[in-house]
Amino acid sequence: MKKTMMMILAISLVFALAAPAMAETAVEFSGSYFVRGTFINSGYFSDDDGPAWSGESLDNHRDDWYDQEMRLNVTFRANENVAVFWRFDIGDFNWGGATEQNRFGRVGTGSDYQLDRLWASITTPYGKLDVGRMAGGQWGLAAFDYSNNGVDRIKFTTQVGDLILLGIIEKRLDGDMNEGSNAFDDDADQDVYYLAGVYKQETWEAGLLSGYARLRNNAGATVASVFFPTAGGGAGQRANVTEIDQIVLIAYGIFNFGPFTIQGEVGHEDGKVDYAAANAKSSDIDTWYWNLEAQYSAGPFSASLGFIWVEGQDESEQGKTNLGQGGDVTAANAGNSGIGNDFAPLLLMTNWDAAVNDNTTYPTVATRAGMELWYMSASYAVTETLTFGLAAGYGEAEEDWDGGYFGTVDYDDSYGWEVDLTLSWDAMDNVNYSVGVAYFDAGDLYAQAHNGVNGNQLGSSGDEVWGMRHTLTISF
Repeated sequence: MKKTMMMILAISLVFALAAPAMAETAVEFSGSYFVRGTFINSGYFSDDDGPAWSGESLDNHRDDWYDQEMRLNVTFRANENVAVFWRFDIGDFNWGGATEQNRFGRVGTGSDYQLDRLWASITTPYGKLDVGRMAGGQWGLAAFDYSNNGVDRIKFTTQVGDLILLGIIEKRLDGDMNEGSNAFDDDADQDVYYLAGVYKQETWEAGLLSGYARLRNNAGATVASVFFPTAGGGAGQRANVTEIDQIVLIAYGIFNFGPFTIQGEVGHEDGKVDYAAANAKSSDIDTWYWNLEAQYSAGPFSASLGFIWVEGQDESEQGKTNLGQGGDVTAANAGNSGIGNDFAPLLLMTNWDAAVNDNTTYPTVATRAGMELWYMSASYAVTETLTFGLAAGYGEAEEDWDGGYFGTVDYDDSYGWEVDLTLSWDAMDNVNYSVGVAYFDAGDLYAQAHNGVNGNQLGSSGDEVWGMRHTLTISF
């Protein structure tokens, strides 16, 4: 807390001293502060003991924690065409701990100050140029996205009539500036290039994104891929990727018909993966994913019904890639763990720090098997400040892992089903309190994947899980 206060005082002092020089520069502030509490009665979603490496029995391991964060957005506007944007977090941590870490191992900075984004925007007669660390990881709908990323990029956007065109050069990793002991490692960058277009009309819009990822590491270490899943899923050649050339195509559409909206998105990835071993064969990338959702909104009532399909990793092909025998990479949207962190229709099964799409601590079968998920929601605004909601969903694996790569292992194909009740209350201007209660009947597949590395405890079965999350948010 002392460090946080010193940081705030230092920033205030800088602005105070610079005020005379900034007389012609408009400075705008906005942001939010939240405190969030989470409770889960069965942390590993299993009615059996936890992982063998944990050193303790985690049967029905309940847990609860609080975390908080203040996010500040600052805009320095030199004139109507030139601006610099700055976003940073203050006090991003768990209560009672030094780092921001949730039950499932996803760890934040835990620092008093974290710079998220800093970029410049210049509007010209030909379009807008954005340069620096800015938002990235999102396109079209939220089903496959992670928009909280701060990505280093150059982006140019222009408009021709109703058509918006953009091009992006993105630096995911620079390995040339600090080559360490390998002085001959002269091509160790990870770059991504995008071209995209969006066509907007009054009642519909559609967009197409094309991306090319060029990922290199001639030193022979693991490439942290944008799309390709290099971590987990077994040992072998997957941990010795040196080159990836990958193309991604993502199209989306949103169509409005009075109170009804139909929206959908489809993505395809294609490419090649090379490995460090001289005798290892290259792997091909060939995978698909899509989402379709219908929405209805009339007065205080709204509802939605959707389906998301993410191709899983073919088990026999997984064995080939790990043994250096070629094979196909079929795990879709692997850079975002199949479904995106922005896609959260359910509190436990699909939330970014919860179950199926958590790829930080458990990059095992649950994040390789793909997904077929039905989900629905309904909400009703009782007053202008009070809204109740209901959500439900059921998920299964797209790829049935029945023993090809993992010997005689025959995994279950169910992630389980979930029902949520939510409440959102605008207690006063700029103050919101929300609470969600979830019942998750976890499927055996998820329990198997979490109770041992790559699902070694095959006797595990899913537990009946109760969870709750409530958040107090102040916006300014």
